[in-house]
Amino acid sequence: LTDIGVFKTGPAQFTQGGTLNYTIAVWNYGPTEVSRIPIADLLPDNVSLLSGPTCTAFGTAQCGTSSSNGKAWVMTTGLLPANTTAGNPAIAPTQGSYLNYQLTVRAAANALSIKNTATVATNDLNTDNNSSTVISQSSGKVSVSKSGPAKVATGQAFDYQFSVNNGLGVAVANAVVAEQLPANMQALS
Repeated sequence: LTDIGVFKTGPAQFTQGGTLNYTIAVWNYGPTEVSRIPIADLLPDNVSLLSGPTCTAFGTAQCGTSSSNGKAWVMTTGLLPANTTAGNPAIAPTQGSYLNYQLTVRAAANALSIKNTATVATNDLNTDNNSSTVISQSSGKVSVSKSGPAKVATGQAFDYQFSVNNGLGVAVANAVVAEQLPANMQALS
């Protein structure tokens, strides 16, 4: 038993019919060395794979194999030694032993939003870092994204951050961002 982490990165925006590059970092937070860990990535219907997945190994980690069934990809790691250099099991390391998988996809000509998730496809000690999602918006639209902490303790205050993007190329007057808080939350400011 060990703690496998996955973190997927990609662009916040894309051009309809354009390419997007994804990187999936995979690491073993420990305590034991493992191998043959499956990482699943189901490509959404509004993209097509151009290249990848290709694997780059860092430290003493070893790449394994990749296979697909249609748009469902499984990247199986080789040797994955324990790497606690990140100091936090939810943060992808930038040193020590880990793997990066790269995929390049083409967005459909009518795609407005692309949501893509990578998941550790096995049980481990910590399920909090077993899935990572990237949501990209078409740059030809006005869009909003929201970020905040993945977890908070009951009664703890925290911040949401909204980002509004105007990809239309012309000014938009009086744009309104609406947020409906769940019943178990209260706005403090």
